[in-house]
Amino acid sequence: MSAGFFCYEVMIDILSSAQKFLCPQGVSLEELQGKNLLAAVSGGIDSMVMLDVLYKLSCHFGFFLHVITVNHNIRPDEESAGDAALVERKCVDYGLPCSVCVLRKGLVSETSRERGKGIEEAARYLRYKAFDEHAKKIAAAAVCIAHNRNDRLETILQRFLQGAGVLSSSGMRQSRGIYTRPLFDVPRSDIEAYAALNGIEYRTDSTNADNSYFRNRIRNRLIPFLNELEPGWDSAVIHGAEKNLITADDINIQLSQIRWSRESDFSLRLPGRDFEKCLFSIKTAVLYEGLSILKCQRRIPYSMIADFSSGTRKVSGAGLIMERRYGDIFLSLSESFGTEKQEHGFYTFVPCPGKYFAGEESVTIKKAENSDRALYIAENEAGCVSGMFMLPVVIRSASTSDSFISSSGGKKLLSKIFSEWRVPPEKRSSIPVFEDCENRGVWGSLFGYPDWFVKI
Repeated sequence: MSAGFFCYEVMIDILSSAQKFLCPQGVSLEELQGKNLLAAVSGGIDSMVMLDVLYKLSCHFGFFLHVITVNHNIRPDEESAGDAALVERKCVDYGLPCSVCVLRKGLVSETSRERGKGIEEAARYLRYKAFDEHAKKIAAAAVCIAHNRNDRLETILQRFLQGAGVLSSSGMRQSRGIYTRPLFDVPRSDIEAYAALNGIEYRTDSTNADNSYFRNRIRNRLIPFLNELEPGWDSAVIHGAEKNLITADDINIQLSQIRWSRESDFSLRLPGRDFEKCLFSIKTAVLYEGLSILKCQRRIPYSMIADFSSGTRKVSGAGLIMERRYGDIFLSLSESFGTEKQEHGFYTFVPCPGKYFAGEESVTIKKAENSDRALYIAENEAGCVSGMFMLPVVIRSASTSDSFISSSGGKKLLSKIFSEWRVPPEKRSSIPVFEDCENRGVWGSLFGYPDWFVKI
């Protein structure tokens, strides 16, 4: 096959794929005729190719194309202003209306601090806010984003490595609301071929090479490694994510039947009968939905969610309290960082030194002396010391299913350990288990028993 024929075939494939994925769910191409569509264009190769593709499709299907570009003002002026200038210039060539949204310098950083999240998330939040406002202004039937097949893979890998559950591990959807992704199934290699064939001018974001960003490390290091290690891995991952989407849709249907009611600005309530009849996976999804409603900005450890979903009466930590009370479920934000006493099981997240409760036992977490590592110890009011460990650390009540690695390398049930220590049954729920990033163990010394520390 000649190079020219290959490039022509790529161009036809992209136009065909974009036509297939152009419309939001439930909308046909015929329904877009005479309607306004908004294209979000950054000036990079993906969005500039999308702009060219959408322009061609608009001429054929009769919709009116509008363009918006956002200058975040987080890169040097010549870079960000240059990107916007390229988009404006190309829109003049196409005869398309173009809106340039320039964010005030420092706004992204301020938003990042206010939301308690990173610069990338803050920039995305502000960018989509601008898209929403302009889409309403022009009554857009769709907002087109230039995410492609490679972006889907990066998102799936990123969320997997961050421990995402079923609802988010499936990655991007082709459309959500009026947002749609025309290049959804187009690999970046085809986008590059299309740009070369059609002489598409584009700019390269210098931060794409900065591997201090997690997503860039996935793109620049992990994906090339996987390509070399196992050719075809990408199709398997995409197909796996598509299967997860089916499960996620089933969960969302059940979630739509469960409604949180607001007790206050910082507290939600849910009928206990609705929650308790759910499967474990649905319970965890319900709790995460509650956190979203409360706009919880802290990262809540999954083990807290799982502990409460498994039946623990009250769990607190990381500025959050989950409890069963009066037959209902309560979810509340708290600034006490896990200092609340627990009933019938406890869970405390310790992000920094200070005083905390391990059940009914008050413990003080402080820096370990004579150590050049960031090691800490726990000391109760009687002076019993346990440690050493790293922060953050979780302190929780023991579970009957807990097991630990023994000196021989096998597993040993915690109930067996307690029997060997001769811990009375009524005291066993008071002796805390701890987990940090390096260790897992039992703090028996807080109650006059041995400790059991295991490297993980």
